[in-house]
Amino acid sequence: MTPDRRTTTEPRRGMLLELSGLATALFFTGLLLAPRPAAAQVKASDAQDFLGQWTLPLQTQNGPFTMDIDISERQDGMVAATVSSQQGESPVEKVGRSGPYLTLDYSLDYQGQAISVSISLRPTEGGLSASLDFAGGQYTMSGKATKASS
Repeated sequence: MTPDRRTTTEPRRGMLLELSGLATALFFTGLLLAPRPAAAQVKASDAQDFLGQWTLPLQTQNGPFTMDIDISERQDGMVAATVSSQQGESPVEKVGRSGPYLTLDYSLDYQGQAISVSISLRPTEGGLSASLDFAGGQYTMSGKATKASS
């Protein structure tokens, strides 16, 4: 009597599925634990048009809203920035530069929830044009920042 092929291959097939699931889990765990690339650094000498204190008035569904953006040079010559509003102050976590744009990425706390914010700034006559992206594009707005009076 010859053995039934189904019964001899079932344990091996089950083991392969378990190993496949384990490999998938290890792969995704590796992605989560892998070191993140360092935030892009921008030299202050490459961002002279952006340095300073800026006021960005915005119109929202709930009425007018003002953000203050402080872009400065750190001791190491790189750009640092903070964004302030009625909700408080948030340090910018990542500063990037692409063509005429300076991008500021940070998170703000909204009712206990971290919301990602990306501000793209571009020099224009009399200030900076600003495009804001909240929560990966869930809400966007734009405005024009002007240099704050000293």
